[in-house]
Amino acid sequence: MIEPGCSQRLESHAMQYLSRQTSNNPHNNRSFDYANKRRVCTAIALILFVAINMVSPPSDAAEVTRTLVFKDKPAIRVTGKISRGDFDKIRRAAKSVLAESSQVIVSLNSEGGDYEEALRIAELIRNLNAQTLISGHLSRGSQTTQERCYSACFLIHAAGSVRHYTYNNIQFDNSGDRILSETPVLGIHRPYLNPELNRTLSASESRERYERIEASSRKLLSSVAIPQDVVDEMFKTSSTEIHLISESKFSERIGEVQPYYQEWIRSKCGVLDKSEIRDLGRIIALRLSPENSTALPPDLSEGYAQYLQKKQSDIEVCSDRAVLAHQRSVLGLPK
Repeated sequence: MIEPGCSQRLESHAMQYLSRQTSNNPHNNRSFDYANKRRVCTAIALILFVAINMVSPPSDAAEVTRTLVFKDKPAIRVTGKISRGDFDKIRRAAKSVLAESSQVIVSLNSEGGDYEEALRIAELIRNLNAQTLISGHLSRGSQTTQERCYSACFLIHAAGSVRHYTYNNIQFDNSGDRILSETPVLGIHRPYLNPELNRTLSASESRERYERIEASSRKLLSSVAIPQDVVDEMFKTSSTEIHLISESKFSERIGEVQPYYQEWIRSKCGVLDKSEIRDLGRIIALRLSPENSTALPPDLSEGYAQYLQKKQSDIEVCSDRAVLAHQRSVLGLPK
């Protein structure tokens, strides 16, 4: 694990080196540059635990399937409307992933759904110390595919020990030179009751049920370090509207790694210090291309590069073992 803010510094150092590589490229354009930046982030994923998201189309009912993250490790993909029964599907899928000695990571593409079911899923994610992932879609020309995590989906994403939000939905023009639109993946609003159920309730019954959902939502969000101003924004936004949160705003206002998790991993496995993060970011950026696989910044030695890579690898192995043991214990599986 790394200290708060280090992910941005690591990416910044990598981007500086990447810019030197691409600034004189006659074929460079906006989409090419953006694609290269995303490759930097994918390479940095080995340090930041950022997963590679496999896009699948939305549907009217939630599908719980398998996808690949972390250098082809199995993970859980939730797509579509969250409905009753999804908790059980995700719990079964978590056991299946753990059976393959991979920790639980949940990739989300949902416009929301049943808040009470989402709360159950979020509690499962929180108890497992599982990671969550939302990631935008890159489109070109008339393509308009978008990834979303709206409404009740936010509760699930917020519950992750590490809450990955890699980038917004971005649409380029046909040439790839210009961004036509950039739309956040994450959207929040206040909880609501299923309309079909709500219309059968008396005013008192509806109030009591809503108050239970509101209290449970506030309790969950407080327990996973969501700032009070974000929670207040959520509850003042009507269920017929959506308040979008961009990747940059998410990073600034909420944060990727929950504080307790960062401290737990740090105490068990150690961390890279600030200078080591900077130097490793520079090395990663230079070695993106196969022809530069052994390249080094002029002020760094090969021995130091090997030391950094081994240290980071040891931290990853240690943290993976710690999380796997915890998740197996929670689900009653042998360690």
